[in-house]
Amino acid sequence: MTTATRPPIDAAALIEAIGPGRRDRPWLFVSPHLDDGVLSAGGVLAAARRAGVDTVVATVFAGTATGPVTSPFATELVRLWGLGTDDPVGGRRAEDRAALAEVGARPVHLPVPDAIFRTTAGTGEALYPTVEAVFAGAPRGDDPAIREVRRELAAVLAALEPAVVVGPAGIGGHVDHVLVRDAVTALAGADGPVLMLYEDLPYAATGRTPAAGLTALPVSFTEADWDAKAAAAARYVSQLPAVWPEADGLAELRARAEAVGGDSTGPAELLWCSEAAHALVLGDPTV
Repeated sequence: MTTATRPPIDAAALIEAIGPGRRDRPWLFVSPHLDDGVLSAGGVLAAARRAGVDTVVATVFAGTATGPVTSPFATELVRLWGLGTDDPVGGRRAEDRAALAEVGARPVHLPVPDAIFRTTAGTGEALYPTVEAVFAGAPRGDDPAIREVRRELAAVLAALEPAVVVGPAGIGGHVDHVLVRDAVTALAGADGPVLMLYEDLPYAATGRTPAAGLTALPVSFTEADWDAKAAAAARYVSQLPAVWPEADGLAELRARAEAVGGDSTGPAELLWCSEAAHALVLGDPTV
């Protein structure tokens, strides 16, 4: 993906622009899996918390598998995580709690199983048995998570009444990311919280872009925020080698942050938002 041509807005300025009338309400970062929110938007997350915002990260697919792992693909991923086979998702939840402590965010773990663990209701066969199926771009019509995700996220939004929701853009076509993006977009609504979507890392490297109608909003943050993001990302010990098997994951994240930030600012992350949200932050979104 090419970096945004618009100069980044400073995270502090973003928070200030959104702040009037919303200071006492939390910002909700929605993460498909137990690492996505930090990897993709950890700098903005850290900056918001440093500014005194109550930050919550709700991870949707944090549920334990309801039955035995049925595909060789899922079995291999669990092996790569190195968390054992008794309760690997429990190990990932522990990593997430440690990671979010680094950026001062409250974790919420929802009970929906990851795509690699979901099975058909009748035969118990894996719904997404291969990497191609996981990155198909749209969930299967018989996937029970379609309704579960909306129900679970609706309950979170009702309980928190957040001022801002930051969710995945679905870049890369991972079915879980697409499910969450569609649910967040539908639930936020025109009269709901300010909605922004983050570019899904590392999948943004594929060069794909979000759906039409969204405006790029690169957001820069301080080196202290970067340090908090890096410390948080490093807590995902099971995931960094799986996500970047042939590279240094933290170095890749830093390179992306510098590319989005450009020459004139520090590290940055790329968010996407509607023109209405963009106008709230920058005034005229066509400038």
